[in-house]
Amino acid sequence: MILAAAFAEVPCDFLKNLKIVEKMTDKKSPRALAGASSLYLRADLFELPSAKRVLLHEIGHLVDLGRLRSKTFSQKSAFLDGSTPVFADDPSAQFYAISFLENEKWRPETKVSDFVSRYAATDPFEDFAESFLFYRENGATFREMAAKNPKLQKKYNFLKNKVFGGREFVGKKVAIKSGEIWDATKIL
Repeated sequence: MILAAAFAEVPCDFLKNLKIVEKMTDKKSPRALAGASSLYLRADLFELPSAKRVLLHEIGHLVDLGRLRSKTFSQKSAFLDGSTPVFADDPSAQFYAISFLENEKWRPETKVSDFVSRYAATDPFEDFAESFLFYRENGATFREMAAKNPKLQKKYNFLKNKVFGGREFVGKKVAIKSGEIWDATKIL
C-alpha cells in the first residue's frame, strides 16, 4: 500500500521506464536504491515511518536518470552516472550545474544553504532526488526557502517547469532552513 501511495504521488509517465522492482533481503543494504529503470527495496523498508518519503526520493532518481534524457547523445557534460556520461543536452545536466561543476565538485560560490538537505550536497544525483522529494512533499517550505536563495529558486523552477509541467504542491510545511537537515526522507 505504501508503494502504491508513493506511485500515486507522481504522474504515471514518471514511472514508464521502470522495468525492475526487486526486494533486497540483506538488512545492511541501503533502504532503497534506484537507477534509470530499476528500483531495489530493502525487505524491511515498509516497516519504517519514512518509507513513502524514501520511495519518492528513489522515484526522483528514476525521473532524473530514466525520464530526463539526452536527445542527441553527442556532447558529454562534466557529470557521470558511474561510468556512464551525462550528455550536455540532458535536462538533468542543467539542474546539476546549478550547484556543481562536476560530480564531486561544487561551483566556487556554492554554499551548504544552496541545498534542501546536507545529503543533497553530496553529489548532483542526490541533489536532484532530495530536491524532487522536497518539491513534492514540502512544496510550500521549498518555495519559502527558494524565495531567499537564488540557487534554490533555480532548482525549484527547474522542478516546477521541466519535471512537473508547472504543477506546484503545498505538502507538509516544516520549520527548517536549507542545509539544516541531513536527509529529507527523515522529515516526518
